[in-house]
Amino acid sequence: MNPPTKSAFDDGMGILNGIIGDYLQQKGNPLATEMGFYHQGQPIVLSAENLKKIHPTPRRKVCVLVHGLTNTESIWRFKETPHLDYGKLLEQDAEFTPLYVRYNSGLAVETNGQLLTRLLESLIQTYPHGIDELILMGFSMGGLLIRSANHMASKSPEKFSWAEKVKRSVYIGTPHQGAALEHLGYWATRATKAVPKEYVQVIGDLLATRSQGIQDMRHGKIAEGGEDILHFSPQQTHYFISGEMIGSNKNHWLSKFLGDGLVNRDSAHARQLIPDGVSGESCHFEGLGHLALARSPKVYTQLKEWLA
Repeated sequence: MNPPTKSAFDDGMGILNGIIGDYLQQKGNPLATEMGFYHQGQPIVLSAENLKKIHPTPRRKVCVLVHGLTNTESIWRFKETPHLDYGKLLEQDAEFTPLYVRYNSGLAVETNGQLLTRLLESLIQTYPHGIDELILMGFSMGGLLIRSANHMASKSPEKFSWAEKVKRSVYIGTPHQGAALEHLGYWATRATKAVPKEYVQVIGDLLATRSQGIQDMRHGKIAEGGEDILHFSPQQTHYFISGEMIGSNKNHWLSKFLGDGLVNRDSAHARQLIPDGVSGESCHFEGLGHLALARSPKVYTQLKEWLA
């Protein structure tokens, strides 16, 4: 049997971190992923010199791509042309420098939001020259991290210079109002643990081991607290992309509930959260499941129209 490739190993670690990443970090396990920028599967030690080795002619516009739950940055690669992804195409078509974040998706979204806030500030301080615009693009949970980082920056007494550079944020299949499948997981846990049978409660205990990151997906939670949470920055334009597995029957109850298989359309478009005065646009893709949204030429065509 051939040993797993580096890419397959990384993807396996992404899944492991998504499921029990909070436990791994709590125990100080070296398998817990540390947040950082990655290039070709390797972490980037942030410095102007290292960034220029990866991007010899760094642009003044930067696009930061943040993957979703149980993923790594490989989720962005097109299946038919794995050397391409949204970031590389934006570099080619709109002169953006793409940078890819990898993180422990089993941690609370708030924790990862704080880490992303610091990482973006380090990027601003070490980039080879000034950045005119910083675009944040998040897939699934990655969109919640973007919102959480923006929230942290807006509430912190410390001034974060990266926040002033962000004029546009993109959310692809993000469960702003919660993920349908995590709701099912929550109620399945409650139901099995309520039954007074040992073997059934064991199943409930297993379901209850879902990481804090997974549990945060249930309500689209980005931070502790309630009324003072900034839903979407009014200084930015926000772009929302949703998908739908059962594109042939829009009125099918399963289509309305599951949407792309994890997130339904209303949640992905954050319809109950966008306040008056906040600029935003949305686009819906029938026949595209959740993972397909992160690597679809159709989706890229829309991204190019919005961003280029």
